Amino acid sequence: LSRFVETFASGASKRVALFYDCDYVLKWDRVNEETGDYDFDEAGEEARLYSKAVKCGLGEIFPETFILMTNTNGVCFTIQKRIDFCYNDYKYTENKPTNNEKYKLLDCLLKKVFKEKVGKEELDNAFDIWDKYSERSVCTDWVVLVVYFFGMQFFLNLMNFCKENAINDLHYSNIGFLNNKPIILDFCGYHRD
Repeated sequence: LSRFVETFASGASKRVALFYDCDYVLKWDRVNEETGDYDFDEAGEEARLYSKAVKCGLGEIFPETFILMTNTNGVCFTIQKRIDFCYNDYKYTENKPTNNEKYKLLDCLLKKVFKEKVGKEELDNAFDIWDKYSERSVCTDWVVLVVYFFGMQFFLNLMNFCKENAINDLHYSNIGFLNNKPIILDFCGYHRD
């Protein structure tokens, strides 16, 4: 298995396998360690939300996500387009490689956008919208790039979509970049009814 799997990662509700030389990752639900059950179909929920986002014109900000299979125990396995990096890795990884071309490109893009493109009033409005809809602190760089690439109306539609679909866990490890465009990589939310 180690010949194929680059690494495994795990969040609160899902596990992820990243494969060498593969454009997709494999996701599946974690077992609740207290009960031994699968509490929610979080991996499947992401695939359903991706499909819904595409229909609503918001698919560009979510990586392609599809149900691969559900096993006999009811565990859903999905495949999701692999992103370049999450915001947390870009901003906070100690000893981040300074020669990483993707980080350098993002640095240049952010400097350009802050200098030229997005106006202060538009940004203030975007941050106010984030505060209204998100339960997490604002990630300034990420929000700026959403507005830059997709526009203010898209951002407002995205925040409405997130609120309506309980996508309420947009912290630095759940947002990131693909081809230097902002992306939401974990969008099943938490405490879903």
